[in-house]
Amino acid sequence: SFAGFKTDVRLGKGFTVTGQHTSGWTTIENALQSFVTDTNTFRTSSFSAALTKKNLFRKNDRIGIAIYQPLRIESGQISLNLPTGRDYAADQILFTSETGTLAPSSRQLDIEASYRIYGQKGYIFEVNFIHQFNPGHTVSLAHANAFLLRISRAY
Repeated sequence: SFAGFKTDVRLGKGFTVTGQHTSGWTTIENALQSFVTDTNTFRTSSFSAALTKKNLFRKNDRIGIAIYQPLRIESGQISLNLPTGRDYAADQILFTSETGTLAPSSRQLDIEASYRIYGQKGYIFEVNFIHQFNPGHTVSLAHANAFLLRISRAY
């Protein structure tokens, strides 16, 4: 199950503020017929907030800045019965029970700056720069940067 909301508020003079939040709840059923011995409900979330401005440098351009968190497991535990060896004398596989959380060690936050121009003959040119804090929701990974260039054409 999931629920979310999104809102766009026009501030005038081409400015728009956009906000979004999504929460999810996942329950695993029939997993007890596998290596999974127990679970609880996994809770997930994602969110974003953005400010955009139209017609800044020329007609039909758009510039924006956004901060967002990609989908993340907020809480949830799983217990697994994993094969860890073999008893050759008894001809049996040995299993060990392991329990762990699925929540990551940190929270990834991305900051993105973007600029879009609508060109002639339906072409759209967009450039984005993204800085990621704790990519993959992992505290031990260094911050990351991405530069994106997209050219598309409506037809």
